[in-house]
Amino acid sequence: MQSKKFNIFYYVYNAGLLLTVGLMTFHGTMTVIGKETGAAVAGIAGLGHILLAIGLIALFMAMYERLKLEK
Repeated sequence: MQSKKFNIFYYVYNAGLLLTVGLMTFHGTMTVIGKETGAAVAGIAGLGHILLAIGLIALFMAMYERLKLEK
């Protein structure tokens, strides 16, 4: 049985990963072809990093909850 916190981890972490990797790839591609990207690209990639952190916090909370149940 999966906890609600694990589901939060799964969806938030994967959304953050997709956002971060996608925008970092876009930024790198634009840099290689010699075009400038605005601060918005870095800002949105930063939001992806924030989602990754929130997902990891939810994972640790789910693990703590599971360990507490087994005692």
